[in-house]
Amino acid sequence: QTEPCNTEVCMGEQRYDCLWKPWEEWEACTQSCNGGQRTRRRSLVDARGHGSACQAGSTMEVAACNTKSCWSLTEVCEWSDWSPYSACSRSCDSGQQTRLRKKSWQSPGYAPEDHLVSRRLFMGEAPHECLGRQKEIRACGLTPCSMASTSVNCQWETWSGWGDCSCSGLQSRHRGISVQAFQGGIPCVGASQDSKSCKPSSSCTSLDVNCTFGGWSSWSG
Repeated sequence: QTEPCNTEVCMGEQRYDCLWKPWEEWEACTQSCNGGQRTRRRSLVDARGHGSACQAGSTMEVAACNTKSCWSLTEVCEWSDWSPYSACSRSCDSGQQTRLRKKSWQSPGYAPEDHLVSRRLFMGEAPHECLGRQKEIRACGLTPCSMASTSVNCQWETWSGWGDCSCSGLQSRHRGISVQAFQGGIPCVGASQDSKSCKPSSSCTSLDVNCTFGGWSSWSG
């Protein structure tokens, strides 16, 4: 059987209790988003001279970190105000008008408004386009030209594409009239057909003949 004895501190010897050292700095998080872990450590100084033992404790501590989702709001999509509607393509018999708007991406500090649409960027992925129309079209000039009370100016259609090059070295295009002058409106002025020189295909076997214009026909009534 044994029992403690001579527990007094010896002459010239100091008593030191066990001591926990301060925690070290937290280590880097294991994840930058979606939740990771970080650790920190501490050590102790052993008791001497019959000092008191340290209270029970851990030499390492673990904590959660970077718990936010990897999806983060980084930019806000904003549509500009609509531009004014363009002039009607036809003054009667139904035409069209168009208007446009632009979109831009604002910085994270931009305060979004109710009509704005936000986009979220995910690491390594391309951004999603913001929703909405960039162009709007509406009908206009719905009054039949036969019922128009005001004068209507003549309007040309757009030119057609150039046709194939003929063996005579010409290619042509044409255009028609989309709206006839009405109620004293300004009539269309200009040619309804146009031509330009071109290089005939090698498949053409006819002899070279210079192009000449015939005489003008009589003016229409």
